[in-house]
Amino acid sequence: MVRRLAGPGRTAAVALTAWGLAQVGAGYLLLTRLFRELGMSPVARRLGLFVLCLVPVFAPEETISFRYWEGALAVCLGTAALTLLLHLRRRDTIRSRDLVVAAALISCSFFVGPAVGVASGA
Repeated sequence: MVRRLAGPGRTAAVALTAWGLAQVGAGYLLLTRLFRELGMSPVARRLGLFVLCLVPVFAPEETISFRYWEGALAVCLGTAALTLLLHLRRRDTIRSRDLVVAAALISCSFFVGPAVGVASGA
């Protein structure tokens, strides 16, 4: 669909690469938030994020595969679901609105990546 909208030239490739890298960046930030929710020290979180950003361990996936496949989006949704569930676990009272948001997030993650949805729901 992006290729149809942007045309067959380089514009579509650049847009898809930007989309893939944005998903990877969002995933890194969500993982940092998840580790903060788990109680990891700020120095360890920053060092981990620094290593992820500096060392291109997943360069082929980040620049090529995530343009077309849903792996990075599944990581973002699964990490957001786990962060929300950890946050809700620490609260004294859980409103029904919170449960609806958690259920919607888990449902979206199940739709994007069934393994991530099952893990988040469990």
